[in-house]
Amino acid sequence: MAVEWRRVDDEVIALDVARREYFAINDSGATLWPLLVEGTTEERLVDALTDRFDVPETIAADGVLAFLSELDGRALLLRG
Repeated sequence: MAVEWRRVDDEVIALDVARREYFAINDSGATLWPLLVEGTTEERLVDALTDRFDVPETIAADGVLAFLSELDGRALLLRG
């Protein structure tokens, strides 16, 4: 799987090269995407959301799980 991406203002624009599909990722997803590309942990993703949006850890954890589930459902997530 090859995904090209670029940050544009407050969004991440991603292209699934094989399927030729574009995705616009905004808000919390745009905060998480670069960290995922680096191969960070789920814990660090939660920390990133709590730091950026000043939300409780439980809310951030739910958001991370929902985002990862969405990416997984679109075959955009490689788990290692």
